[in-house]
Amino acid sequence: MRVVVVSAVAAGALWACSAVDLSAYSSGGPPAESADAGAEDGSSVAPGRDAEAGDAGAADGGSGYRAAVMADAPIAYWRLGESSGLDAKDEVGAHTGRYQGAVTLGVPGVSDDGDTSLGLAGTNGSVRIGDVLDFEGNVSLSLEAWISVDVLDADYRRVLTKRRDETGYSIFCHENSGGCTVELRGADAAAAFCDVALTTGRWYHVVGTYDGATLRAYRDSVEVCSRPAAIAFSKVDAPLVLGAWPTGGNYFKGKLDEIAIYGAALSPARVAAHFAHGRP
Repeated sequence: MRVVVVSAVAAGALWACSAVDLSAYSSGGPPAESADAGAEDGSSVAPGRDAEAGDAGAADGGSGYRAAVMADAPIAYWRLGESSGLDAKDEVGAHTGRYQGAVTLGVPGVSDDGDTSLGLAGTNGSVRIGDVLDFEGNVSLSLEAWISVDVLDADYRRVLTKRRDETGYSIFCHENSGGCTVELRGADAAAAFCDVALTTGRWYHVVGTYDGATLRAYRDSVEVCSRPAAIAFSKVDAPLVLGAWPTGGNYFKGKLDEIAIYGAALSPARVAAHFAHGRP
């Protein structure tokens, strides 16, 4: 296990990292926006097909957790299994992230192929992806992560966040939900939320899917929430970040592993196929 502390470096190579005074805003809101939000390419994601069991993407295409995920054509997939360095590899190849702050690499993970996970202390560690992976219009998507929370408190501790103001998408953990919440917000102020109850100190497989009409959430392959929704997504001028709010704060405390984003709503069968390759 290796603890890496990343400090600020030259502009363009890595985002500057600093602690944020959480007393400046309420527990439910983000810190003030900083000038560095949204400095990447701002590309949009085209709508993807729904990944139904039995279609071209439904076969695992091999053994192991990675093969099961890649069979469903994620648009980005971070295993968070690095043992050194600053780069968080995107298995799809287009959206490499950067570790920043105090992060712990090489923590035992969940996958059946022995890949490791990321430890975050809830202070200033995160993975910054950049201003990418926007969705536009009423399109399908899925958000997936293995999560082990160390604390559920009044802070909105972010697992995955692409949000600014009242638009975008995220997974966050909070005491009010008794675990984590899958959150979708549209350009017209429409919003949908699904809570997933968790306990501290153990791994859970959390997946949120949206098919254009319904938001669903799964915990360890079991559907635990379903909400009718009509979300028209729009460009979010903020970076995608794992483990924090885009401009800092809301830092996750615990372990994260195998985070993926899809341009389609995963079917229950495919959610179960992914879970079957994990070790909660």
